[in-house]
Amino acid sequence: MLHSMTGYGNASTEAGFKKLTMEIRALNGKQFDVNFRAPISYKSQEMDLRKLVSRNLLRGKIDLFLTVDIIGDAPVQFNTNFIHTHALALKKISSELDLPNTEILRITMTLPNALLSETEISDDEKGILTDLCKEAIDRLIKYREHEGKSLENDFKRQTNAILSHLEAVKLLAPERIAQTKERMRASLDKIEQKKDIDQNRFEQELIYYLEKLDINEEIVRLAHNCAMFLDELNTEKISKGKKLNFIAQEIFIHKSSDILIRKNILIHHLAG
Repeated sequence: MLHSMTGYGNASTEAGFKKLTMEIRALNGKQFDVNFRAPISYKSQEMDLRKLVSRNLLRGKIDLFLTVDIIGDAPVQFNTNFIHTHALALKKISSELDLPNTEILRITMTLPNALLSETEISDDEKGILTDLCKEAIDRLIKYREHEGKSLENDFKRQTNAILSHLEAVKLLAPERIAQTKERMRASLDKIEQKKDIDQNRFEQELIYYLEKLDINEEIVRLAHNCAMFLDELNTEKISKGKKLNFIAQEIFIHKSSDILIRKNILIHHLAG
């Protein structure tokens, strides 16, 4: 089955007074690169979540986002050591700044990290984060499968169209050779002093020229590459983009030649 490189998945749940939301986005990329964004207090879980993503997803640019929203009355927890250290520092310079004790306390309590209640992670949340990440990954994989199926169907349709045109080329190719040979002979008949023409040499040159017009090798190689492309699409493995890209390049080369060949054959056929 073909999987798209792009995808999106998310999952969310409530844990106490918090709502945890995990989002994962995937874009095309030759290497595997994970970008993790979360509140500072959740950064300790980055390595575990990265490992989980790497075990389930292949190459690509992966963005993993964790959002924490406060949805209820959170219990207030003071960062005691932080408050004590900064209050003492302010008290030392209070005489210079003429700060009363009440002002020192107010300033200290409004400093970042004075409270621990908003984003502090608990042991129970670690398991919740793992489950959220797995759920988001599963949804992203389903997204990739759905988009990949659409791409696979389109690839098959276009490849079979090439093979269908190729059958038409096979039918018209012999007629093209015969018409080319007849035109060359007719042109030669118009040349004055044709009695001086060496017929043996003419036949040799004609054979050489017609050999150059032979497209059997191109037909065989194009058909072979199309068959290889379809076979690769039907394999069970997921990582097959590089091989498909290589075969597609070969098909494009022959398809370009095929388009020109079919155009010339059609012109010759209509011109009679």
